[in-house]
Amino acid sequence: MKSLSIYLSSIMFLSLNVDAFDDTKMNGKINIYYGTQDETRQDTTTPDIFNKDASYIDTAFHLELTTKLSENVSAKISTTAVSSLGLEENLASLTGVWSGAHSYTGTQTNDALWIDELWFDATLAHTKTKLGRQSLDTPLIFSETWSLSTNTFESIMILNQDLRDTDIIAGWIGKSNSVGDDTVIPSNTGAITSQNGKFNTFSKSGAYLIGAINTSIPSLSTQAWYYNITGVSNAYWLQADLNIEGILAGVQYTLINSHNSAFKDDLAYAFMLGYEMKDLVTIKAAFSLVDDEGSFGVTNIATRNSDSGAVSKLYTEMWFWYGTVSSTGAQSISLTAETSVAQDYELFFGYWKVQVKPVNSSPSSIDEYIVSVAKSFGPVDTLFALVYDKLAQENGFVSDDTKDLTTFQIYLTYNF
Repeated sequence: MKSLSIYLSSIMFLSLNVDAFDDTKMNGKINIYYGTQDETRQDTTTPDIFNKDASYIDTAFHLELTTKLSENVSAKISTTAVSSLGLEENLASLTGVWSGAHSYTGTQTNDALWIDELWFDATLAHTKTKLGRQSLDTPLIFSETWSLSTNTFESIMILNQDLRDTDIIAGWIGKSNSVGDDTVIPSNTGAITSQNGKFNTFSKSGAYLIGAINTSIPSLSTQAWYYNITGVSNAYWLQADLNIEGILAGVQYTLINSHNSAFKDDLAYAFMLGYEMKDLVTIKAAFSLVDDEGSFGVTNIATRNSDSGAVSKLYTEMWFWYGTVSSTGAQSISLTAETSVAQDYELFFGYWKVQVKPVNSSPSSIDEYIVSVAKSFGPVDTLFALVYDKLAQENGFVSDDTKDLTTFQIYLTYNF
């Protein structure tokens, strides 16, 4: 707990001194996440739901400080600390934590503390340049926010808006703390950050990207992206989204060309239709197809080596079983509905059906059902989710390994 004590002392120090700076803001959040599972597999005995060996729990403390150094220059520093609070082997198993930043010694899970963002951003005319450690949100390389700790990048990003209704984005990514770049890949639920938040060279030799987002046509947003993962692959992403009086439609296309002749290209399409009744309900249906001869799938390039699965930007992305709809040979459909009820309770319902049939592997399938309810109480955000997954691994199209997985999760966040 030593690193956590240092972290909390830093919070107190900054709280006393933040008013000494003009145009400076400090905020943060405390997260407590808990999950438990009930797994049934043929000829296998597994712990019951709420048993510590079937459960995982973790906490995170996030503090950020942003300041305006001059009229055109801003800066930010933020830190994240994760701690199991010593609950391993009590409410959860030894490795039953959410963040991949933990390390393990003997019978305990160690705390971790690192700087996840440290950047300067300068604006000149219609061009903004951000330099340093930062979050990214692009279709094929991005920071994932579903876990307790978020993967970030040491990069240079340039945004130009000289063209009317058009954003031009260009950037260089040198390092990241994603597990896809680390030799140590922990086996836990939210393993998208490396142990102790360590930053490593991104994908061997870094990456370049350039993208354009255009909104010239009313109700239509189009975007195109190109990536050069140095010495590894070239990647492309095209997307168009339409919203006409609540009628939603979208199409996505992505292609990843490997530089290694031993690997085949990865290709995917996705389509979405939906309807949004403002402040009442949003309903969406989506379909995606990933080529069955590819080598890696079309998931987040930054985290695709994670054993816990990595998120994709495909319309069909699942709630829980990440890395499936974007995997080689995946054919997926999704139906989702979001609505608000009395006293601002946010309800979400979802169904996914995924069949994975790669050319060189046995087929498999997943059916996923989710219901969640979210509610904010002042600075406290709460979310409760119940997920049911039916997974089948097939050999010769005859199911010989079927697993039913029921998951219950609680997300608590205090914002300050």
